Amino acid sequence: MAVLNKLKISKKTKSNQHEPTEQRLRRMLREKLMEQREMVEAELQGKQLVKTTTKYIPNKVTGELIQQEVPRQLRKWYWKEPDGTVCIHLLYGSIKLPINGENTTIEIKSLDELPKTIGVLMEAIDAGELDDALLAAMEERKKIMRGIKKA
Repeated sequence: MAVLNKLKISKKTKSNQHEPTEQRLRRMLREKLMEQREMVEAELQGKQLVKTTTKYIPNKVTGELIQQEVPRQLRKWYWKEPDGTVCIHLLYGSIKLPINGENTTIEIKSLDELPKTIGVLMEAIDAGELDDALLAAMEERKKIMRGIKKA
C-alpha cells in the first residue's frame, strides 16, 4: 500500500456535462473549413491533399482484424465556374447552410482569395453568426436520418 499512498485519492466521479450543442456544431464546421483550406492550399501548390483514416480489415487467411491506414474521400465545397470565378458553399452533412437568409453560395474572384474567405467564414462561426443555420440543419438532418432508419 505504500505505493498507492503516493497517489491523490478522491471521491470524484465522471461529470455528465457535455460540450454545448452550439459549440460542438461550431467546432465541427470549423474543422471542415480548415480541411477545405488545406485542400485549396494544396491545389494552389499543384498537389493533391490526402487524408487517411484507420480501418480494421479482416485478414483473408486467418480472419483476424488488421489495423490499416486507408485514404479517405475528401469532398470539395468549392468549384470553379466557366467565367473564372470560384464558388463555395457551407455544408452540414449534405445540407447546404443558408448564409444571410436564402443565399447558400459565396462567390470569389479567384482561387487565390479562397483561403482568406475561409478565414472570414471561420470568424463568423466563432462569432456565432451561423448558429441558427447550424441548429436548423442539425434538426433537418435528424429528420432525414430517422426516415432512413425506419425504412
